[in-house]
Amino acid sequence: MSVTVLARRLGVPGGAELASWTPGVRLAGAAAATIWLIVLLGRRDRVPRWAPYAATAVGAVALAAPLLPATGGRAGYRVAFAALIAWTALEAARSQGIRARTLITLGTKATGWERAIAFSFPAACLYLSMAFTTVGFQLLAGSPQALRRAQEQGLEWSADAGLVLPVASILYTCVLEELVLVAAVAVLGRAAGLPFLLIVVISVAARVGIHSYLGLPALAVIVLGVTAMLLYRRHQTLLPLLAAHALFDTVAVLAQQ
Repeated sequence: MSVTVLARRLGVPGGAELASWTPGVRLAGAAAATIWLIVLLGRRDRVPRWAPYAATAVGAVALAAPLLPATGGRAGYRVAFAALIAWTALEAARSQGIRARTLITLGTKATGWERAIAFSFPAACLYLSMAFTTVGFQLLAGSPQALRRAQEQGLEWSADAGLVLPVASILYTCVLEELVLVAAVAVLGRAAGLPFLLIVVISVAARVGIHSYLGLPALAVIVLGVTAMLLYRRHQTLLPLLAAHALFDTVAVLAQQ
């Protein structure tokens, strides 16, 4: 999807036609994630009876949402697809013997102030890294205005469009970039016996790819991607990263209202 938006922005011959494929790409992604999730559920020794039905229902919403008009359809798709890929990532980790609690929660036995510090430090580091990345975006884009236009085109929302789509986008990006591209890639890569450097390269390359609609400024997320992977490896917890990402994006959205 990012590639189709970039092609349209750059005026590539046939870019407009390529961008028209975006709904089809969304449908294909939702269908693939739904099928993968149902397959993973089917491989479990014990699975709640409701789980396959719930997975099918979430997948159906993700498949139907792109067909709805304008803001409602885009917001519905992002929420449903975020739920779908989050569940799929957790089930993929479970298939490797890794429970959701191990993947996400604060991996420390500290209590009180020690626990607060263990949460706050990685959160602050990621927040600062996102601020640095934003500066990099602006420098590579040439101006804050150019960056804002690219973001609005890529994310398909504008400052005067209300908060529904931005909130859905925050949920979507937090799940995709932190749960999937950091935690799931790190855990599954380690389970596959990949060296940490290769895991980082895979994660960062995917993060740059999903920001490719920005063009050259997408390279600014390299530092953010490396930082997120190092923080997750060091602290073995995803919650601070999710919290920092959500807070930064929320502040950015509110600043534009």
